[in-house]
Amino acid sequence: MRAFLISAGAGLSLVAPPAMASEVQLGFHLGWNKSLSSDVRFTGPGGTDFTAAGVPWRGLSLPGDDGAPYYGGRATYWFGDGASWGLMLDYTHAKVRAEASAAVSLSGDTGASGVASGDYRLSDLFERLEFTDGINFVTLSALYRFAPAGKLQPYVGVGGGISIPHVEVTGAALSDLPATYEYSNGGATVQALAGLDLRLSEHFSLYGEYRLNYSPVSAPLADGAYEIDVDLVTNQVSFGVALHF
Repeated sequence: MRAFLISAGAGLSLVAPPAMASEVQLGFHLGWNKSLSSDVRFTGPGGTDFTAAGVPWRGLSLPGDDGAPYYGGRATYWFGDGASWGLMLDYTHAKVRAEASAAVSLSGDTGASGVASGDYRLSDLFERLEFTDGINFVTLSALYRFAPAGKLQPYVGVGGGISIPHVEVTGAALSDLPATYEYSNGGATVQALAGLDLRLSEHFSLYGEYRLNYSPVSAPLADGAYEIDVDLVTNQVSFGVALHF
């Protein structure tokens, strides 16, 4: 993370000519994330093509939730001292796990596993269905900040980039699915955000932010023959610290 912030800050400082390089921010934040329910589709050999509909996702955001918390780092370049417009390069590490006790509807051709369409408890179909070593986002966003109200300055932004999910799938009744525990290129991701920056000094501020991220993840399973497709819509609330240069 330290290396990311240093290199990102250096990169953004080169985006504009030296005369415009008047304000760069480096930030780090922790927070909370929660993904909306979504359908999960699997395709594979022999015409295998089935969907588990309405899978609920649990956001794992705290150290006690099986590993690292939700966190992120950013480098922001503003086009001039006090300028309204800027660019932000950021990295976010979020985690989600399917609720094992949830009831879902299975439909389609499950292939050689022979599981019929119908309603099931999710744990009867999967031993593991999650992205708990991270559904990671690397994004570039355009930012607009409004006139400050005292020490508070609101801002909004929109952007896009790539998702890097750690795909974790193991079938139970769906025994033909290859056990998968690996990082993959999940494809494009887009986001919108709104936040408040509280300026405490010339070089230091605190910020709070809400972010909505949409990631249509499409990734191969371990053997390369099967694929998982799922649209993850992730709500994120974060609080962080920023250094201003």
